[in-house]
Amino acid sequence: MDKNIKQQITDYNEMVLTYTPFLKKMATAFSIEAVTMNLTKLAALFDTINVDKYLGKPLPSQITQDDFRNGMHLYYWYNQFTRSFNLSKAYATRPLKKVMESFDGRVKNIAAGIKWSTVVMDEAHIISLRNGLNFTSALCI
Repeated sequence: MDKNIKQQITDYNEMVLTYTPFLKKMATAFSIEAVTMNLTKLAALFDTINVDKYLGKPLPSQITQDDFRNGMHLYYWYNQFTRSFNLSKAYATRPLKKVMESFDGRVKNIAAGIKWSTVVMDEAHIISLRNGLNFTSALCI
């Protein structure tokens, strides 16, 4: 097994072990079976909670500010972690190729009328691009 994959598995298992009490607390708070609660469900849950908070809705009564911060920390860590190594390259290749094609086209044709290009990426692409270019990793979260 690849050394990076072994390390990733070790890191993931350490996070699960560290945050098991928090996972159980969130499972209870949101009526999710404790044995099925995992970091994937927690990340999806806190994605929704974060949007609700952004929209001005109060936190659910069973969630404290510390719980919110812990959940968001895990949300960000999980998104960094799941878009690492080869997966980050797969996510980031298409938008990065588009950027390079645009730059190459401008270099080859200086008189081109287009002066501005916009590349729209969602959070997954940006995280993948940062990971793929080795700007950051889940260890930084």
